[in-house]
Amino acid sequence: MKIYGNIKNPGIYELKEGEILKKLIDKAGGFINNKDNLGLDLDSVLQDGQVIYINFR
Repeated sequence: MKIYGNIKNPGIYELKEGEILKKLIDKAGGFINNKDNLGLDLDSVLQDGQVIYINFR
C-alpha cells in the first residue's frame, strides 16, 4: 500500500490482506495534523495495490 499526504512517514508499506486503514496509518507514523482527519473511516478494509492520500485540510 502507498500512503502520502498528511502522514508523518509517507511511503509504501506491506500489509496483510484485509488490514484496515488505521493499521496503515499507524505503520506510517500517524497523522501530521490529527484534527484534520475526523471524517476518515479508519476501519475501511484496504485492497492490494491501493494508494491512499490523506488530505491536508
